[in-house]
Amino acid sequence: MVRTRPTQPRQRIEELIEETLHEVGEALWNALLQDHLTGLRNGHALDRDLESLPKGGRLAVVAVELNGFKNLNTRYTHKGGDLVLSDIGQRLRGFVATRKGWAAYHVSGDEFELLVADQSLNEVRKAAERLKGELENQPYEVLG
Repeated sequence: MVRTRPTQPRQRIEELIEETLHEVGEALWNALLQDHLTGLRNGHALDRDLESLPKGGRLAVVAVELNGFKNLNTRYTHKGGDLVLSDIGQRLRGFVATRKGWAAYHVSGDEFELLVADQSLNEVRKAAERLKGELENQPYEVLG
C-alpha cells in the first residue's frame, strides 16, 4: 500500500506564501510611490493617479515651488534644505487632509503639486491663496 501525504497542509502553506508575496508586493509598490523625506506621494504616484482619473470630471493642479530654495541649500547645506522640505510636506499633508478631493505630491526638489478634484475654479483659487499665505507667513526653523 502506498501512502500519500495529505494535501491540506501543503495548500495552506501555498496560500500563506501567496498572501505574503502579495503583501510584500503591495508594500514595495507603496514605497515606490511615497517620498520618504516629506511623507507625501511622489511624482510617480502623481502620474499614476492622473492616468487613473475618470474622464470628464473637474480637475485642477496647484503648483507650489519654494522661492530661494537653492540659496537655502547653499547656506544651510542639504540637511537644512531637507528639514524645510519635510516641514512643507507636513504642512501640505495637514492642508489637504481638511479638504475633500485634494491630494499633495512632492514631485522633485522644491516642487510640489496639489491635485484637486470636483471643485470650482473659484474654490480652488481661494484655497490656494490661503495656502500661500500660510506658507509665507509661518517661519521655518532650519537650525534648532
